[in-house]
Amino acid sequence: MISPEALKDKARAWAAQVVELNNTPVPADMQKWKDSLMKYAKYVKESIEAVFGSAEELKDLGVNQLGSFGFVSAAVIAAAVAAITYWSTDYAKFRNALSERKRLESIGTDPKTAAELTEKLYGSGGGSFTTNLVRDLTAPVVFLGGAWLLAKQLDLL
Repeated sequence: MISPEALKDKARAWAAQVVELNNTPVPADMQKWKDSLMKYAKYVKESIEAVFGSAEELKDLGVNQLGSFGFVSAAVIAAAVAAITYWSTDYAKFRNALSERKRLESIGTDPKTAAELTEKLYGSGGGSFTTNLVRDLTAPVVFLGGAWLLAKQLDLL
């Protein structure tokens, strides 16, 4: 199981990638792909913040009171790590596509042809099936973990 501290380290490295993406100029036809990555980055950020809140609450509960919370916390952390990993995978694909596009243009390929060739090699982006699947699964896990924690603190469990 990954610890909250390891997740924080992974989150810091991921945040640097998000800043790099935000500061990267892209051709107009790749803007939708960039926008999709930025939108998903916001979702990942919210998931990470939910995990850190859960991790802090975990310390307050104490080892003897954990019950099934250890499992819930592990699931929430795993979901956040998966979200970061899949975002980073999509970002690497985007970065490679942009580099190839620039390389083609630097050797004299006209921008339209370079765009077409790059799209054939890398697709047009806008989010992968895996990214969408992770996004759809992360939200319920984070919500259930938070709901369990709230119920525990209100002595409903």
